[in-house]
Amino acid sequence: MKSWTIIRLPKKEGEKIHVRLSPSVFGFILLLIGVLTFFTSFLYTRQHIISTHLSELKHINRNLEYATGNGTITSAVSKQVSEEELRRLENRLRSEYESTIAVITSQLNELLEVETKARQATGLTPKYKTPAVDNSPRKEGGKGGPAGRSSNTEFHLSRNTISVPTLLRSSNRLSADLLLQEIALRKIGFQDLLKGVEAQNVKIERTPNSWPIAKRMGKLMSYFGYRRDPFTRRIRHHDGLDISAPYGTQVISAGKGTVVFAGREGDYGKTVIIEHGNGMQTVYAHLSQISVTVGQNIEKGQVIGAVGSTGRSTGPHLHFEIRIGKQAVNPLKYLSR
Repeated sequence: MKSWTIIRLPKKEGEKIHVRLSPSVFGFILLLIGVLTFFTSFLYTRQHIISTHLSELKHINRNLEYATGNGTITSAVSKQVSEEELRRLENRLRSEYESTIAVITSQLNELLEVETKARQATGLTPKYKTPAVDNSPRKEGGKGGPAGRSSNTEFHLSRNTISVPTLLRSSNRLSADLLLQEIALRKIGFQDLLKGVEAQNVKIERTPNSWPIAKRMGKLMSYFGYRRDPFTRRIRHHDGLDISAPYGTQVISAGKGTVVFAGREGDYGKTVIIEHGNGMQTVYAHLSQISVTVGQNIEKGQVIGAVGSTGRSTGPHLHFEIRIGKQAVNPLKYLSR
């Protein structure tokens, strides 16, 4: 049977120490050394991981304390500032806050008055109603109901259905959230007003109310309605105005629109027809020349041709019509010189 012998050699001369170990004992010692090495390595690694996590947790906790005002900075300040000083500081800040809210409330009321006057001047009614901010003290009544969902600064506004801040009617201590909501409503109100004004301006530009001959020249020779036909001398309805002017005088568009016809049209001779929207058209007939083409967008006052005597005509003049739904109407209801 094999055995292991361990010999200790001293540095100085002396007796050597011999230790004889059997294989089983030597194997047990090796196993014990391996187990101790494994556990030492495991404990060291585990301690390192725990230390790292603990350091991260301390860092997170420190940030949370500062974020919630419970950190060392706040604590240090609290030790230096007495409760009475903190109370005075709180009262001053509250007073400044309420003063600022009052100023904003006053300005919101003035803004509402300006919007109201602007709507009265333009005739554009609002798509929603919202009360002015009221700061007068009111007696509080009972309150209740389910808690519902919390909402600090979130509120939903739609273009057609706007959530009106009804708390403004009765709250005498307005919060910044309610004022922000009221400001958002006022912003939407002015945006709608601006769009309404722009739409009105477009409508005005498209309305054929400008005199159709340049430099306001021309003389009315025949009106809208029944008259004696200059050729047959019979009583017939005249669908427009006959405006006499020198041959070649510039003819201009009475309103903004799009050319839907430009050419010769039977008794009308050389004719231009402009579409102004909502089924309204203007007709310019007996022209000597045409300066526009079909599909062309025309601005109010733009030259579209020249006075002539083409078609069924006794002399140089412009036959001017306004049609609504292809039905002729009296142009004098629209024209101005």
